[in-house]
Amino acid sequence: MSAPTPSVTSELRTLLRRLRLGPMADTLPERVVLARQSHMPHVDFLELVLTDEFARRERTSAGVPAKAAHLDPTMVLEAWDDTAEVTYDKAIWGELATLRFVEDAHNALILGPTGVGKTFLATPLLAERGVSLSAAQTYRLVAGQPERLSLMTLAALCDIFNCTPGDLIATSATTTQQTPKAKPARPGARQPRRARITKDR
Repeated sequence: MSAPTPSVTSELRTLLRRLRLGPMADTLPERVVLARQSHMPHVDFLELVLTDEFARRERTSAGVPAKAAHLDPTMVLEAWDDTAEVTYDKAIWGELATLRFVEDAHNALILGPTGVGKTFLATPLLAERGVSLSAAQTYRLVAGQPERLSLMTLAALCDIFNCTPGDLIATSATTTQQTPKAKPARPGARQPRRARITKDR
C-alpha cells in the first residue's frame, strides 16, 4: 500500500510566499513522494527542489519584464519580415540579434525616427531593475528632457548604460540675488501696534 501524497500546510505556504518561493508549493508534494520512494538524502532533496525553482525562474525571467512593459508577444526576431521595404545594415542587425553586446557588457545606442520601437526596447530594461513606467513615461524619458527624475530611475539608467549620474545630467551654477532680510528691532524701540476698528456708540 502506497503512502498518501503529502499536502502543503497553510503555514508552509505562507513561509514560501514570504521567501518568494510560493510556486514551489505546487510541485513540492510530488517531489516529497519521489524522495521517499528513492530514499533520497536530505541534501539531495534540497538540491532537487531548488533546481526546480531555478528552472522555473529561468523560464519566466524574460516573461515578467515583458509583461510589465506590455510588449507584443508576437514581435519576435523569428517574425521579422526580410522583404519589408526598410533600409538597415544587415550585418549590424545580425550582430545585435546574437546579444553578444549584453554578455560583453557593452552599450548599444539605438537611434531612429518615431515609431521604430526605441521605447519598447527601453521599457523592459527598466522593468528588470524594478522601475515600472508606462509607454508614455518611457517615451518622455527616452525622447525628451524630463523635468523630474526619481533616484531609483536614475540608478536604473546608470546601471543600464554603465555610467555615472554626471554622464546623464548636465548641471550649471547660476548666481541669484537674494532679498535682504529685515533688520531686527533695537531693544527698547517702540513697535507699531495693530489698529482696531470699533463701532461708534
